[in-house]
Amino acid sequence: MKLKILDTIYGVDIFGLSVNGAFHSRIDDFQLYESNSEIFPLDYVGLLYRSVSYDKWGYIKENGVDVNPTNSVIYCDVLEKASEYGGWPKVIMGFDPRCLDKSYKRVDSSIEDSELKILLEKFPTKEKTINGSKFWLSRLPQDDSRRGSPYEMSYGKWIPGDSWEALKLIILADLEDRDWIL
Repeated sequence: MKLKILDTIYGVDIFGLSVNGAFHSRIDDFQLYESNSEIFPLDYVGLLYRSVSYDKWGYIKENGVDVNPTNSVIYCDVLEKASEYGGWPKVIMGFDPRCLDKSYKRVDSSIEDSELKILLEKFPTKEKTINGSKFWLSRLPQDDSRRGSPYEMSYGKWIPGDSWEALKLIILADLEDRDWIL
């Protein structure tokens, strides 16, 4: 595995990573720290990561995330899990978890209407639990099969603020060593 710093955009470090491994190579942030702590400091261990196909690179470098609008739901986890996605080559984004929020809220169904109205502005899809004691509020649309699922609960996030503030690093990763076009 070979990691090198390529550039910085809006204060976000861009790395090039060649895995030189099998098709199902997984990447671990602590492994990257151990391999080169000078360019991949311990600060990057523990970020929440999202990996997408390299064809999203143009949009990411303009917007700080791959979704449109930038406050849409994204799915993030530790780097090792995120590295399973996106195919090869891929773009891996590392986000500060403090700048992300869950894509859902669970609230008591007895919530005041004024409070519920405020929450529905951020989480517009509402569903009552089977026993009627809670509301499940989500940023996902009603017809999205991930809404209310363990997948949404485990990985569903969104960026309520500036995506460039949330984004801390970008890794351009491939199985082979390459000259990345920035």
